[in-house]
Amino acid sequence: MTHALSNIRTEVVRTLALALLFGILAYLAIVITGGEDRIAAIWLPNAVLVAVILRQERANPYLICAAFAANILANLGTGQLPLHAVGLAMANSIEISIICVAMRRLGLARWRARLRVSRFGLTRTQIAEVPQMVRQSG
Repeated sequence: MTHALSNIRTEVVRTLALALLFGILAYLAIVITGGEDRIAAIWLPNAVLVAVILRQERANPYLICAAFAANILANLGTGQLPLHAVGLAMANSIEISIICVAMRRLGLARWRARLRVSRFGLTRTQIAEVPQMVRQSG
């Protein structure tokens, strides 16, 4: 019985840690963007969460729920209206779910697929920084 409680505690701590990481990355991505609409051009949190989910044998819906809550808090923390904050977080959660389900169904959730997700996240981040650099230089 104590082993089962220990496993539950470990999963809760991991889930909360991932939510914290997701929230921090989301907040930073929105703040770095700095545009009027506050829609982040760099969105690394989804790539990180997809990689974490795909590393697991079984789907863990608590990870997406925790990230959803962290995403709402990050959106609110950057000045989004509550309804807008929830809508953006919902869109991200749906995107993450679709990507994970598709990759598992297509058999792409193995280690090579995780490397591709990481490379995609970094490439997407590098490309997304270009508009910000152009705005700052002009």
